[in-house]
Amino acid sequence: MLMHSKSLLALVISAVAISGCSPFDANNEASKQALAEKQAKEQLISEITTVRWDSDKSFVPAVLAEIEGKPFDIVIENGRVVDPASGTDAVLNVGVVDGRIAAVSAEAFSAKQTSNAKVIDATGLVVAPGFIDTHTHGMDHVTNRAMLTDGTTSMGDLEYGSLKVDEFYSKRVGASAVNYFTAAGHEFARIQTMDGVEGGENTFVYPIRAKAMATGNQWATRHATPEEFQAQKDLLEKELQDGAISISTTIGYFGSVSRTREVWDLQKLAHKYGAGFSGHFRMLPWDQAPQENAMGLKEIMANGMSLGQPVLISHNNNHGWREIEDMLQHARSNGQLVWAEQYPWAAGSPNLGAPPLNLENFKRWNMTPEKNIFHPGLNHFLTTEEFSKLKKESPETVVTWFARPEAWVPHFCAQPNMVIANDALPLMKKDNTFPTLDTPLDELTGHPRASGSRAICLRMAREEGIPLSRVVNNASTYSAKMLCKSGVDDMCERGRVEEGMVADITMFDPETVTETANYTDKQVSQSAGIPHVIVNGQMAVENGEYLQNMDAGQPIRRDGKVANPEVDSILYEEDLEHMSVQEAAKLGANG
Repeated sequence: MLMHSKSLLALVISAVAISGCSPFDANNEASKQALAEKQAKEQLISEITTVRWDSDKSFVPAVLAEIEGKPFDIVIENGRVVDPASGTDAVLNVGVVDGRIAAVSAEAFSAKQTSNAKVIDATGLVVAPGFIDTHTHGMDHVTNRAMLTDGTTSMGDLEYGSLKVDEFYSKRVGASAVNYFTAAGHEFARIQTMDGVEGGENTFVYPIRAKAMATGNQWATRHATPEEFQAQKDLLEKELQDGAISISTTIGYFGSVSRTREVWDLQKLAHKYGAGFSGHFRMLPWDQAPQENAMGLKEIMANGMSLGQPVLISHNNNHGWREIEDMLQHARSNGQLVWAEQYPWAAGSPNLGAPPLNLENFKRWNMTPEKNIFHPGLNHFLTTEEFSKLKKESPETVVTWFARPEAWVPHFCAQPNMVIANDALPLMKKDNTFPTLDTPLDELTGHPRASGSRAICLRMAREEGIPLSRVVNNASTYSAKMLCKSGVDDMCERGRVEEGMVADITMFDPETVTETANYTDKQVSQSAGIPHVIVNGQMAVENGEYLQNMDAGQPIRRDGKVANPEVDSILYEEDLEHMSVQEAAKLGANG
């Protein structure tokens, strides 16, 4: 039973009223008691806080047998292990061998086990599963660095996706500090087949959109012909065969020129390979009928329900988000595999060429460039004249769009099972050129979500009394759980601090962790209070220093095999004109 929001808030506030003793001193009985009381109070907040994950662990005995008796490579001592999947929240020691978590124990390890290990004193730190981001467009080294120092160990793009999935993966083998994954991108396929602009492995679509302006943005302004749509499906099917996690769409940018049957056909195509569907809603995110955000959800959620298909909703932090979350919770309680992301910031980061960004819409939404459109490179809000000029001459320009109330942000962080995904774009230098890993952070420009989206929610856990396990769940465990259930086997071994799992681990100080990035003078800034990050058993961040360990990251990829061969394209009314009743009946839907 869900609690009324005011009652929930009261319990959240009461949960922080504990003694001032540190919960990390394992030898201090008062500290242990304080930690126990805090955990008990957090447990009362609501039944939906529980996120236990009892998935198949049949692989664990074989993993542990292979590393049994080996000395540890890394030992984490006296850290507070917070593992939402198992419910663990206790001061423990963790041993890592060959990229795996070999031991999680309250007992000290032997000298033999630790003789050659790097030993990390984690007293005062939380030891959590490495954070997972399902929605970032900045898959370059510099943006990866910003996210890694914010605790993120796995990142991918399940909104724009890519159109050369095999190249996406092959390019990053031995050349990524983080784990990586991508989807097959619907928008890229439309642009390539309708505007003749070829998509690449890069998940950053804005330069491709800018080139498509030369042909009138056909992808966003007209319906695809049957031949064009078939070509789009052929492209996307090839990407599924090459290991894409899902088919992803940004249909909110072309919703009026993409038929519902196209979305249904694409969801069926993804389901043929056992893959999910992810991305944007069709409707614009404004509470103005008939373009209410929740109406867009119902289209892809109903399709997913019909197919038994996983559905991931991109950035559900716009108007109508609570209604949508309520529907998602009820859908999950009825067995549907559907969930949503959010980024915990009041502003988004579109390019000026995005169709929703125009003065006519601003008038309807009671907005103006002067108060809602901030230019990160110029470091000021645009005038109406500047906005119109840049939109015409430089539509690829990325801006910061203040589109939602700041007061919503802590509620995003507190919402159970709504995962954190920062929607970051590639970071740029202030002269609008691409940086290198040697570029100082203060020379970069962009949205602060690229470097602070986990730390801001961890800070709010401290300040707002949000259960820490809930934020860790939203930052890591729930994404791993849902992707695992979606058939992404590589995620079944992540998102947990348990024996046998992949050693993707983030350590942070719950008393000091905070974002340091902002919208103005520190748009890109390393989060504070996250000293150590481990990726696949290798140190990626140590004592706050990014180590540039480019062979640590591993691919997160589907096998590309057909899982549901009975799924085929829909038979449309116009097809019947060339068929007999008997022929059509043979091809008709079963059941």
